[in-house]
Amino acid sequence: MRISTKLGLFFTSISAFLYATKHITAAIMVMNVNTATTNYYDGAYESIGIGITIWTVLSFILACGFFIHSLWTLSQKNSTKNSPTDLSS
Repeated sequence: MRISTKLGLFFTSISAFLYATKHITAAIMVMNVNTATTNYYDGAYESIGIGITIWTVLSFILACGFFIHSLWTLSQKNSTKNSPTDLSS
């Protein structure tokens, strides 16, 4: 497995962890506050802020970049491998 693929998997894992952390944090914040008639989850989710969202999106963009780089280098390697070479000289 290429290093760029491993880095892509790493940053995908980080992104998924941060995304889950935001939801779990909001659920823990309102765990004892919710009643049968009201749900404060949306307010708690918004109160967490945009900081963790920025890091989640940044991590996901990096993961996509590493995956694209891995696929690009693999396709370039295959195209040079399959191209005919001039051995007449």
